[in-house]
Amino acid sequence: MEHDEQAPGWTRHELNLRLTKRRLAQLRAIAGRLPGAPTPTDALDYAIARALEEAEATASGLEAVEQGLAELAQRTDARLEALENAARESARSSAALYSLISEAVAVGDEG
Repeated sequence: MEHDEQAPGWTRHELNLRLTKRRLAQLRAIAGRLPGAPTPTDALDYAIARALEEAEATASGLEAVEQGLAELAQRTDARLEALENAARESARSSAALYSLISEAVAVGDEG
């Protein structure tokens, strides 16, 4: 648990659990997947280990997604910068062309 405060009971060295019928059935189902004659503690240990593995896999997956998004953002930034540069160059070219046309029209009006 990654909370600032812990609920009562976590400071004990041993825990006694009371399970609902549904939870007990789920624990028995988990035990049924284990080899040999597993105890309730074996089933709980197995369930906790699988939950931790899943949490780690989820965290790894999220890290991969975050890394992928960061790389995509970098590529997008580079493309946007290239587009902005192209737009600036186009604006400069358009201004130069406008200037040339204006000069040609002015020369034509004089002559």
